[in-house]
Amino acid sequence: MQNLGSQMEKVVPEEIKKRLEDYHRLFFIARTLHYSIGVFGLTCSIMASSGFGGGDIPRYWAVGSGICYGLLAFLDPNSKYIKFSKAARVLEQACLEY
Repeated sequence: MQNLGSQMEKVVPEEIKKRLEDYHRLFFIARTLHYSIGVFGLTCSIMASSGFGGGDIPRYWAVGSGICYGLLAFLDPNSKYIKFSKAARVLEQACLEY
């Protein structure tokens, strides 16, 4: 049985392979952005609520947390990476059928 990946490389046009690679790359970027901003926002929130640093420092942590969660709401990388993942799956299936 031949490897389906090698068959796809031989038959599928270069533009389609490039588009598939772009979908995978954008999926990875959006997923990484989603988790990075989320974890940093959670860390800032924990630091703000614990009073870490004393004085006015917890306020800065709270501002950082608000900025992170605002970015998550505005950019919505979660739905973007789901859309890129679905698009890549559909395109991969179409390439295999082609």
